[in-house]
Amino acid sequence: MKSSTISGPCVGTTLLTFLLLLGEVWGMDLPVSGESVPELSFFDEAMVEFMETHGIESGLLGVMNQGVVVLERGYGWKDSEHAEALPSTAMMRIASVTKPITAAAIHKLVDAETISLSDYIFDLDQPEEGLLDLVPFLSLGDSRLANITVQHCLDHKGGWDRDIAGDLTYKEIEIAGDMRVPSPPGRKNTARWILGQPLQHNPGSTYAYSNIGYMLLGLVIEKYAEMDYMDFVHDAVFGLLGVDTEDIELGRTFAVDQNPREPWYEYAGSCTNVFDPSETVNCPYGSWDHEARVSQGRVISATRPLLHFLEAFYISGPTIGAPRTGTESSTWKRNHTGSLRGTNALARQRGDGVNYVVLFNERPSSGSSYSSQIRSILDDLIDTNGITYDPLSLPGDCNSDAVVDISDALCVLIVLFTDSAPLLPCGTGSPTDPGNVALLDWQLDASVDLSDVFAMLQFLFLRADAHPLAVPKAETTGCVAIPGCAANLDCP
Repeated sequence: MKSSTISGPCVGTTLLTFLLLLGEVWGMDLPVSGESVPELSFFDEAMVEFMETHGIESGLLGVMNQGVVVLERGYGWKDSEHAEALPSTAMMRIASVTKPITAAAIHKLVDAETISLSDYIFDLDQPEEGLLDLVPFLSLGDSRLANITVQHCLDHKGGWDRDIAGDLTYKEIEIAGDMRVPSPPGRKNTARWILGQPLQHNPGSTYAYSNIGYMLLGLVIEKYAEMDYMDFVHDAVFGLLGVDTEDIELGRTFAVDQNPREPWYEYAGSCTNVFDPSETVNCPYGSWDHEARVSQGRVISATRPLLHFLEAFYISGPTIGAPRTGTESSTWKRNHTGSLRGTNALARQRGDGVNYVVLFNERPSSGSSYSSQIRSILDDLIDTNGITYDPLSLPGDCNSDAVVDISDALCVLIVLFTDSAPLLPCGTGSPTDPGNVALLDWQLDASVDLSDVFAMLQFLFLRADAHPLAVPKAETTGCVAIPGCAANLDCP
């Protein structure tokens, strides 16, 4: 049974707890957090129905349209005791949705001519040197390992096949035992051990989904960027998208160490603890070394950074991680999913300008993944309903022409540096009306100044929308003092 959120400054803790308990008895709906957008309520209905049908207790949904985040919602609970609703800005493990981020970081190194897509991954005495100088454990397991390139790893064509040999990155206890090192062995020991194993295919010949290739790409990034993986990702990828670095970072193995913005990860069952093989743990918390999944599945994120990523980079396919060209057809679609015990993630991009991200704190024990099921549901809803909002609510639409362009930046400059605002209507229904206050406050600092102009220009030329929602509310952004319009901006 699920219960709904009760909020308000006059509701005490005792009363809140009582009401939540009543919700358990009466079967009230899952709590939903974040800014409500009535025109997009069909998303809320679909998410709540899907989660209640499948017994999912924690979920996030973010939706972007034409470069603007139009919906950011949390569904369900942050804790397993159902005492706190999940905030819309919560962060979750995104599992393999980490991989396109790794691919984008690789492309940044290629663009800087630091590495090449044709470079060999391993330095194994080829005529041309390889990128990683790792000594194989005991001996080289396959001479073909010398032929694996960066492109092969991006394309999952390195020659490893987990359907045949298993996923070697998860053989942590076995690797530690063979190498006589403490478990878990870490990435570099794992890579050395893998170098002592045979390939299942010729490099470049066969697609076989591989965590190994992306683990190795992370080591390449750290060596040639000369900084930690996440520092480079923040600087080279998300730093250009206007994303707050606190909204995306690396996750941790154990619950006691995880980010306070993460919910619990639900999984019924125990597994061997790779940190102490003599004991068992709840599987999401120690059955693998999450710290070692850096570039293949360690990232945690809110939905917003991923939405901006989807707008800027290809999420999958032969151009994974490369910048989007903007020439996709209206029916073009791509996605990337992620799955771990306690995690199911979906990042979806569409040629009609819609991107969306769904994160759940559990995955099904059998059958099709939650990510594939919800993708079908949400795609059908978007195709049927479309995504619209009031043009006057466009962030930055200073001159109210239903388009955000360079003229709006000029409009804000006129507002700031003249006594009158001829291009800015200050009456009811205008962008500065109290109902839509702060549409020009892109920096969310309760004032409109040159920094907001710079943020608008960044959005126009880098597709980096810094505004949280299409329709920000006065109670969340505060009062904004704009010359010539002050009388219309009195706070209630």
